[in-house]
Amino acid sequence: IGVGTCIMILSLLVEAYGGYLLTHPPFSVPYYYVLIVTEESLEMIGTSCVVGGILYAMRRVSKERLKFS
Repeated sequence: IGVGTCIMILSLLVEAYGGYLLTHPPFSVPYYYVLIVTEESLEMIGTSCVVGGILYAMRRVSKERLKFS
């Protein structure tokens, strides 16, 4: 879950940098498009890591509670 959170924070930083580029007129449009794709990719990877971590934790808890003696 921690790795996913760090990746999500990184995507927010990339998004903030893209917003900074938009407010300063001389910016390269293709470079901005690369930033958009990078930010969205990081967001999807981070979300997948968080969801995977939650599902893994739920699976471990359910296995511990369903142990038969």
